[in-house]
Amino acid sequence: MAGLSDPELRRELQALGFQPGPITDTTRDVYRKSEEEEQAMYEMVKKIIDVVQDHYVDWEQDMERYPYVGILHVRDTLIPPQSRRRMKRVWDRAVEFLASNESRIQTESHRVAGEDMLVWRWTKPSFFSDSER
Repeated sequence: MAGLSDPELRRELQALGFQPGPITDTTRDVYRKSEEEEQAMYEMVKKIIDVVQDHYVDWEQDMERYPYVGILHVRDTLIPPQSRRRMKRVWDRAVEFLASNESRIQTESHRVAGEDMLVWRWTKPSFFSDSER
């Protein structure tokens, strides 16, 4: 991103959904950090989807006890303890993105080991609606 011209930077930011104002020496760093955070969020979304889907596949093969996985367990699997504070904003944005934009992952509340916790469950796409069967 550092080597991009101002028009190229504007196009890249717009492709990510940003509405950039003037690009100057001062704002270039702000936009660069925003773009890096956005990319990190999408990378985290992909990792979360992979973990939840893999867990479901393992459950189908009787390798997991439950078809769902705790949200905080996924976080703890993907982000080492020393990085959790620094990655909190990326994690929170990824969770919010999934809740709003990913139909294959359902958020549910389950009692696990005596405690209520939020979990994710992978849902297979349905190729037929109930009315077509």
